[in-house]
Amino acid sequence: MNIESSLVALSLQHPIVLFDGLCLLCDRSIQWVIKHDEKEKFKFCTLQLAMKNDNLSSMINTVVLIYNGETYIKSDAVLMILEILGSKYAYITKFSKWIPRRIRDLVYDIIAKYRYQFFGKFDHCMIPNQSLKKRFITELNS
Repeated sequence: MNIESSLVALSLQHPIVLFDGLCLLCDRSIQWVIKHDEKEKFKFCTLQLAMKNDNLSSMINTVVLIYNGETYIKSDAVLMILEILGSKYAYITKFSKWIPRRIRDLVYDIIAKYRYQFFGKFDHCMIPNQSLKKRFITELNS
């Protein structure tokens, strides 16, 4: 996967979550992470923005986490996000890692495939409000 070097560099300071900015489920998930990220560790970027510069079109059906220069996708990304949040979420991660990745990703893929039908879709990517603007990456420097 070809991730923009500016995102990889920023991931050394902040974990970066790339998500489908049109997906209501994805939006609600990001809102949940923001609410539980008390130390404001995470930065967020839509896949639509990243795709424009990185040709990530094959990744539109998944969440991507870039953390300390490493890239995580699908269920590994979700579990790593929970692990970074720490506390009680780390227990979920420890339990879930016992489930083989193939099975976790199969469930993830089914949800991803039907997420628009089950949860809905925005007409355009969300625009973060003023208080969240510093947490969202809205342009990429090549």
